[in-house]
Amino acid sequence: MDITGATKGRSVSALGDGDVVIKRARLAEMRAILDERVWSPMTTYEMAEDTTVQPRLHGLGMSQPMVGHGEGLTVMFHEPVLIVSDESGRELVRRSYPAWSPRIYRFGHYCSMLTDLVNVSGSRARGLLLVSIHSSGSPEFCVSTGDMQVVRFSPR
Repeated sequence: MDITGATKGRSVSALGDGDVVIKRARLAEMRAILDERVWSPMTTYEMAEDTTVQPRLHGLGMSQPMVGHGEGLTVMFHEPVLIVSDESGRELVRRSYPAWSPRIYRFGHYCSMLTDLVNVSGSRARGLLLVSIHSSGSPEFCVSTGDMQVVRFSPR
């Protein structure tokens, strides 16, 4: 497990090879790096089915897009576009994120992958969202894990 980003480019391995003493030293170093920062809680948005779009089908089932609501914001991901709007319906963010949709090539075939919003946390005042996405697909050997993305926007 590595912690990067907030550590100004430094990466600290918490589960490296070696004996217990080395692991404890690395954990202490990681805690010290985290303690250098001021942390603010983020609001966990309520998630519901996105009824503005139809469920999408792939060879192993269905993918139902979700929508997040919190702090007067609505967050939708209609692959590959992320849309953030305020309570009046005014769009604060409309950005395309094609890199969030994996192109997986396995066993001589490209997998049919669908990526959907799973969870959202944020701080509207800071213009910051933590977006959790998950990809599913077919055939059955096409497995992709979830991912988290940070989205910054102008708080209005």
